[in-house]
Amino acid sequence: MFKELKALDRIQHRALRLAPDQPYHFAAGLMVCPIMAGEVAQVARDYPIVFSRSANGLPMALLGVRQDVNAYVTPDGVWTARYIPVHVRRYPFMLSDSATPGGEGGERAFTVMFDSAAPHLAGLAGAPLFNPAGEPTALLQGVQKLLMTLQRDTVATEKLVQQIDAAGLLVERSLKGQPKNGKPFALEGLRMVDTQKLAECAPETLQELVKSGAMRLVYAHLLSMVNLQDGPLMQSNDRKPAAAQAPAEQAAAQMGDTISFAGLR
Repeated sequence: MFKELKALDRIQHRALRLAPDQPYHFAAGLMVCPIMAGEVAQVARDYPIVFSRSANGLPMALLGVRQDVNAYVTPDGVWTARYIPVHVRRYPFMLSDSATPGGEGGERAFTVMFDSAAPHLAGLAGAPLFNPAGEPTALLQGVQKLLMTLQRDTVATEKLVQQIDAAGLLVERSLKGQPKNGKPFALEGLRMVDTQKLAECAPETLQELVKSGAMRLVYAHLLSMVNLQDGPLMQSNDRKPAAAQAPAEQAAAQMGDTISFAGLR
């Protein structure tokens, strides 16, 4: 989604203006999206929630079952689901952090980054990010506040996933499906909660999961899997009508796609 990241500089980028109301073409190729623990209830209504193979990875909303295709974004750039994850809504900005010398374990310094290829920042329309003196406007201050909140939520959510993983509840599985009027798919390299292991979980472990809030994430994940039965993901995923396909393409369509998410963190 982010293509040309640059550090936001109050001198070099003083003339930048933000026009936030843009089509979602920038996210049209997004197949998965990291999500925060605080938004899992809204996410679960529209998207399947899955986990990466990394114990430090965030939970993810599954947005597509075709390679580089977001099923929730139309050709006109309209996002069709009721809820849009904060990872998408914060675009075109993100934080970059690094350890700095001093203090036990080092201190974390954050820099606001932006995608210079984003249409949100490409024209003269919109509101300025800096005032004539080069200080952040209220708009940019709001962006900074959102990004810092997202950073804190990321750390908190990672800890919840680590707790779920330490309880032995996450197992790697393949997701398979058959969209309406489309070819089947298989998604590999994802983890899900094993309901049998959850049923066998020790009472004290369950109590810890409930107390920390990790259990809300577990339940949201389990309930969200109903979104693999209908909705945008289960609509036709053919790249073009079968009549227009060459014989080799027709054979591939019958076999279906296998997509690996093994490299996700």
